[in-house]
Amino acid sequence: MSKKLMADDWYRSTVWTDDPAADVDGYVARLGKLAPTSYDLADKLSRWRDQGYVVFERALTIEQVDAADRDIGEVLARHRDYQVAVDGDERISSRYKTLDQVDEETLATAQVKLVGMHEVSKAVAALTCPPVATDFLRHVFGSRPALLQTLAFQRGSQQPIHQDFPYVHYQADLAKLAAFWIPLEDIHADSGPLQYWPGSHRPASLGFFDWGDGAINQFDRNANKQAFSDYESFLNRRVTELGIAPQTFLPRRGDVLVWHGALAHGGSPIRDANRTRRSVVGHFTTTDSHPALARRKIEEGIIFGGATADRVEAYRKSRRAGLKARLRRLLGR
Repeated sequence: MSKKLMADDWYRSTVWTDDPAADVDGYVARLGKLAPTSYDLADKLSRWRDQGYVVFERALTIEQVDAADRDIGEVLARHRDYQVAVDGDERISSRYKTLDQVDEETLATAQVKLVGMHEVSKAVAALTCPPVATDFLRHVFGSRPALLQTLAFQRGSQQPIHQDFPYVHYQADLAKLAAFWIPLEDIHADSGPLQYWPGSHRPASLGFFDWGDGAINQFDRNANKQAFSDYESFLNRRVTELGIAPQTFLPRRGDVLVWHGALAHGGSPIRDANRTRRSVVGHFTTTDSHPALARRKIEEGIIFGGATADRVEAYRKSRRAGLKARLRRLLGR
């Protein structure tokens, strides 16, 4: 069980762009020559303020994406050798803590999330800090963004409508939260793509769901499952009342979606079970709000406890060395 957080915890920690009247043009004008030139900061900040998300097309190279995809594929293919934390649907969350414990049939059919792949693979760590996106969050937060966690998916999650802050709340400032969604392949409409509800990121309009005793976060994962159903019903009712329709995200490799920690989003139904939806999600807060101490800078972002030793590449090298040794023995050399 974690700490119960209240509406006051949200409002005391909001950033300047959470104000619907935030003066974006004035902010960019004050930056002068310090304003970024690789993207339109005023346009992105305005969209963030009003809609709660932005998209950076071609923010990553195909080589960066492919390197991370290969490492994740390596871990899944040899999952008995990697004690990577896992989460996912009921079959996973109720039985397994780490990937090496998951049986082959469950791994092939369940909705599995690999938690913390940035601690295993340098390629994933680099992927989760796209330069333009981390620079953008620096302007949103007013300080350097810091990675809290990563989740790697192979298939669409089909997760019901939800927000991040009720579940991701171990940062010191609850409202200082944002996420990246990075596709590892071109996303097909039948694969269960991500959905989001633009403009749903303002609790002053949407309201807070009461998880118990006035708490706005899911502080007890083992609590009555009815709370999760009630939370889903609350969000569906509120976005309908506000007239907010969902949008579907169909990105290509190299694109990055960045969204506000309060933006309602979820995974749409999978219409073709044979299609994957390989992707990586990163949740970010600020350096001052991050609970950890060890840090490593990547672009404008900071990774705490990231892959200082690349376990995937180290395992590849040891396996290649073992194969060569066995070959020499077979050849009698």
